[in-house]
Amino acid sequence: MKRGWRIWPCTAVLAAGLLLPASAAERRLSVPETGRAQSHPQYLVEAECHMETPDFRLTDSLRTERPAKVLLRRGSLVRFVFNAKPGESFRLEEGKKPVDAASDWLPASGVIRSVYRVKYRQVPNRKAFERLLDEAEPRGAVVEKRIYSGWNPLGPNPGSLHVFEGVLRIARPGRYTFCTASTDASFLEIDGKPVVAWPGNHDVWGGLRGERAGTVELAAGEHRITYLHANSRWSCYSLAGWRTPGSEKKFSPIPESAYTPTLRAKVGPRLDEYGRKIPDFSWQLEEMLTEEGQKLQLYFISLSPQVGTEIRSVDWGDGTGEGKTLTHAYFKPGDYVVSVRTADGKRISHRVELSYRYGQSLPKPGREAEILRAALAQEAETGLQEGGYRYLSEALRRAKLAKESREFYETMIRNQDKVEPEVLFRHYEATRLDEQRRCEAFDTAAAELRNLIARLRAPSELNTARLALAELLFYGSGRTDAAAEVFATVERSALPKARVRSYELLEVDLAAMREGRAAAEALAAKIASPSDRYDRRQLLRLDGIKLAIRNAIVLGKFADGMRNAEQLEEQRPAVRLAPDYLQLKSRLEAGLGRPRSAARLLELARSLAPEDEELRAEIALELGRFYAGRGETAAAIAAWKEVLDAAPRSRSAVTAARLLKEIRQKEVER
Repeated sequence: MKRGWRIWPCTAVLAAGLLLPASAAERRLSVPETGRAQSHPQYLVEAECHMETPDFRLTDSLRTERPAKVLLRRGSLVRFVFNAKPGESFRLEEGKKPVDAASDWLPASGVIRSVYRVKYRQVPNRKAFERLLDEAEPRGAVVEKRIYSGWNPLGPNPGSLHVFEGVLRIARPGRYTFCTASTDASFLEIDGKPVVAWPGNHDVWGGLRGERAGTVELAAGEHRITYLHANSRWSCYSLAGWRTPGSEKKFSPIPESAYTPTLRAKVGPRLDEYGRKIPDFSWQLEEMLTEEGQKLQLYFISLSPQVGTEIRSVDWGDGTGEGKTLTHAYFKPGDYVVSVRTADGKRISHRVELSYRYGQSLPKPGREAEILRAALAQEAETGLQEGGYRYLSEALRRAKLAKESREFYETMIRNQDKVEPEVLFRHYEATRLDEQRRCEAFDTAAAELRNLIARLRAPSELNTARLALAELLFYGSGRTDAAAEVFATVERSALPKARVRSYELLEVDLAAMREGRAAAEALAAKIASPSDRYDRRQLLRLDGIKLAIRNAIVLGKFADGMRNAEQLEEQRPAVRLAPDYLQLKSRLEAGLGRPRSAARLLELARSLAPEDEELRAEIALELGRFYAGRGETAAAIAAWKEVLDAAPRSRSAVTAARLLKEIRQKEVER
């Protein structure tokens, strides 16, 4: 490996068909003052701007060329560095090749990290690292605050090489002991001389304890530090640590204050050869969001017009319509040409290159919701890129934006030809089905489910939709035979694991209503129950769940009670054959605003308790009250008469007789 800093050359490939400006453009750059006494003859200065030309030349106020090194190119965005004094000014000329390539150029301060992609093999020594580096693919470089990193900022962690070049400022002369902590091979050098080597494949922990260390005598002043790291793992740790002279403390990461600082240049607007502003804009990747375990991405882009440039409309180059908004959501990585129309009718274009953004921090609280709402507004104005409906469907629900998620279902219905039916079903099931159940819009829900079933092809979603329809017909509409017919089409093996228990419980309930208790008990006995493996203490806890359900009903915490009920059914499926439990659950359904489902559970409980006259009478009494509340007078009267027949001397019979008298009196009065 050649000594010095390896970095991308100042070159790029132009997108086919993209026109360059007829005349050369230039920019003015200014380096800020430090605000303190000059401690360095020069600093490393970072800058970025947008240009479509592959080359540029940087000159100072005396028209002397200064070497500039490109860190990264992303479409038209160019990020570069150069050495300069505070307060200096520069001229950047687009489209001009630099005269001096400055291959031996080194940064005057700071830390720069160059990243490479390689087909990894074990690195037993320093020479092996050099050979691996010679065949590696450059991925770009970044300015770091210190040599201390837990990820690869420019690509996946496995198969990556990292070259850190920095300048240390030693205030106190003496013997410094340096250590390295890394995942796999690392080498640390001071002023070009090896200090620590940790070759081979290994984890980071020994290095954190200072097991790989070396001592070197350093004079006061500035010293160059080089840190080489080859990584094969999904984790990626690079750490240069030290112990200062006379210190008996443990090793610690070299702090930011020990590295010389860097500066950032202010970049002026694009100018023509006469110094006049040229209409222009810049773009910025604000955030990258992910869904489905990073399988889906949203890239949120914003445009900033140059001072004096008025943007009237934007074509984002992704097949969506032209709009006025200066933000945009892309749902696929790739290269796009963004074209804007200015107030004077001119067209200006810049290339936007989007790829997975590694090592990014999480968005600030509330930021994700802002971006999702902006994407919804975009859909209304210009539409969404392919894949956008799927992304937003998942993201809106995960972000718990309930109102937006419900409204987005209507949007997807209007754009069914652009939405996978599986995505539409998952969104419907999560946002609309429960609402329809609460409103007892069973016929509407059944019709929507049948339409979705006709379009679905994926076995998991298709059979989940069939099961949902069977549950709706049985528990909602009370159409046992129709539910059984649909249930027979459900392939249990194709159901997601989370829905298998629902399948088993519905099978038991159907058998109870159609064939009687014995048939239901036979099916329940075949259901694998985790409670069979529980010890006595755990079983007592499960028994306590029923008490928790009763308490939830008394306190009016019906949602908590329903979660307890679902837990109990998961662990002890046979509880579905207990009439008293079904009675409790019906009260939960009623409390949640689902009276038809509550009545259905009571009907099931009544059919399962023929021998217990007292319990059967109590259930029939409660069932009659549900019918009466819904205005179904005939059904209420029939239920209360059943109470009198089942247990004529019970407390339930006294109440039923009173309710029968009251309802008949009301009929006479009418």
